[in-house]
Order: sequence, then structure tokens, then C-alpha cells
Amino acid sequence: MKGVAALPTIILIAMVILLAAVGVSSSGFIEGLISYGELESKKTLFAAEVGARDAFERVVRSKRCNIDASPSCSSYSLIVDDATASIVVSGSGNVRTIVSTGQIGVIKSKIQVEISFDANDKATQTSWKQITN
Repeated sequence: MKGVAALPTIILIAMVILLAAVGVSSSGFIEGLISYGELESKKTLFAAEVGARDAFERVVRSKRCNIDASPSCSSYSLIVDDATASIVVSGSGNVRTIVSTGQIGVIKSKIQVEISFDANDKATQTSWKQITN
């Protein structure tokens, strides 16, 4: 009779230990997924920044690159490591707006840059910000 009474206790203790082990391992797995998502997000932000800097340099070199210059900078893409930066330059006159979107899979980051030109065509960055969707 003592062995029969001990069996349910042993099974209960084994189930508690098993549940604790599953909880610890799933917690580590979830933390790994979160870390991976954060890394991908940082990569997309970096790609967006690279695209914005590239477009800024193109606009500063040629104020009309998004209108009628060759090569055009109105819409183009760059590969940055395993991310893609899609850049759109809009505006005319003395103001240009750059929107650069870094993307890996479904993860995206956007940077918006505004540039103003004075009477001597000197470019000045008037804003640089991350856009959230």
C-alpha cells in the first residue's frame, strides 16, 4: 500500500518539474525571438539612415536631381547589408523632402529629411526625424 500511495506523489512532483523546465525553456526561446526582432529593427533603421544620407548628398550635389537631372534621385533603392533602403525625394523650388524607408521582410523604419536652399543655392538640413507608422 505504501508504494501505491507514493506513485501519485512521484507523478505529481515529476509534472511540476516538467512544467518548470518547459517554462524556463520557452522563456529563453521567447527572449531570443525578441532579441532577433530588435536586431532586425536596428538594421532597418541603419538602412534608412544610409539611404537618407545618400539622398542628401545627391540633392546637395544637384538641386534638381529629383526633377529633371540625370541620374534622377526622385525614387531609387540601395542594398545595405541584408536590408533595403527605398528613397523618395520630392519637392521643388527651394525645399526638398527625403523619405528613406529601411526594410527587412515586414520590419520597416522610416527617416524623413527636409532640405532648404538659400538664394545662393546653399543647402541646409532643416529637419531629420524618424517617422513612425
